[in-house]
Amino acid sequence: MPVYGVWLSLFGLIAIGLLGSWILAAGLLMLLLRQLARPFDFLTSFLIVTVGASFIRNEGGHLTLELSLLSGLILFMLISYVVSNPGRWLALPRTPLLVPLLAYVGLTIANFARGALTGLSLKFAGLELLPVMALGSSLLVANGIDPRRDLRVATVVLIAMAYGNAALGYYFFAAFHQRTGGVYFMPMPGMIAVLAVNLALRAPRRLGALGWILASLPLFGHQLISFTRGYWLGCLAGLLTSFVTYTRWGRGSGGRLRRASFVSVILFAGGLAAALALGLLLGQSDLLTLAGSRFGTITATGLTPETGANVARLVEYATVLHHIATSPWFGHGLGFAYTFREPLGFAVVEQWYSHEIYLFVTLKQGLVGLAIFVWMVWSAAVLGIREAGRHDDVWESSWLAAAGACTVFMAVLDLSNFHFCMVNGTFPLALLWGATMAIGRQGSVRFHWSRPEGHSLPVPQVP
Repeated sequence: MPVYGVWLSLFGLIAIGLLGSWILAAGLLMLLLRQLARPFDFLTSFLIVTVGASFIRNEGGHLTLELSLLSGLILFMLISYVVSNPGRWLALPRTPLLVPLLAYVGLTIANFARGALTGLSLKFAGLELLPVMALGSSLLVANGIDPRRDLRVATVVLIAMAYGNAALGYYFFAAFHQRTGGVYFMPMPGMIAVLAVNLALRAPRRLGALGWILASLPLFGHQLISFTRGYWLGCLAGLLTSFVTYTRWGRGSGGRLRRASFVSVILFAGGLAAALALGLLLGQSDLLTLAGSRFGTITATGLTPETGANVARLVEYATVLHHIATSPWFGHGLGFAYTFREPLGFAVVEQWYSHEIYLFVTLKQGLVGLAIFVWMVWSAAVLGIREAGRHDDVWESSWLAAAGACTVFMAVLDLSNFHFCMVNGTFPLALLWGATMAIGRQGSVRFHWSRPEGHSLPVPQVP
């Protein structure tokens, strides 16, 4: 029989599920079972945090509770990291991503403190700080992951997580026949679909490649029915980056080009057939027609239901630019919020965010912060793309290429959104970045405690 502590933990999980979030209760149950099976294992702790973060509902009304529970998971993950990495927990992977990542995390912490000292909202500042710290946790992943051993397990968990997120989206689309926002439609399934495509490109056999393509189709289908043009552009950018990275010029380029052609044809034909079948299954045979018309309004500015969001974004951007002009170099600090009048409902709303990550970063951290942010994103993309061509192992090369492609995915998506400032996407991206740094590291920068030099001198002998 389990000990009393296990029973008490189980009752606590049931209470959290009934009174709070069943999704986070399920995550805590996974943590409990993991702790019983593999005490203080860092990677599984990080995977549980990643799964929990992917289901955080930023608009569900329970954000404080859910982030509090997620913070508990993060604390346990940090304890697991210290316990499972004795003597190495202060090591930093020596890669081109290290300096820009540390610079951006450090600047964000400084601007968090500046916002707190100037009386800005600590609630909003905390919402902005946590996703950046999630990106910083990629340094922990780089020390705590063994690529040869852990990439397969991490891939299975990420795909299961993406399918769980996609299942929610499919369920609500079938119920309401329209896009519902929030956790039901996030870009994370698209990112994991890009990872599956990279595994298909590098699979030893065509049958394996076909299996990975089939695994990616439901995830791409989820992104299709989101009717979010930013997600579509992000998927296209991620796929294009993946194919260009794989079919690089050089020895063996002919075989790689044939595999890329096979994957692209199967992906296109299978995606088209799946979209038609999905439309018939959901009773919406004009699904592709609706998607085409939606994509065609990407630059329209008329006051219609299809293009009203474009106008609202332009009004928002103009307001943000006005505030940026008052403090262009260092921004206003984390926690800063602004008000503007919506052009459709004419309601005056307060926002701490902007639907454009580059304006968002400039508003809070100025042009200095924007330059460091772009440096970090560029370094992450280049590191993954470059290292993918230097490793022959299928899993390592696929993860490296996926890290670069998913970084491009997020960078293009956030031209019209701010998922770099949401934990739902930053923790999976941190896992990809951490694995990339672990594979492509050029040694480590280590910090450790030692006695002063004088204490190590031999004791003089008294005659």
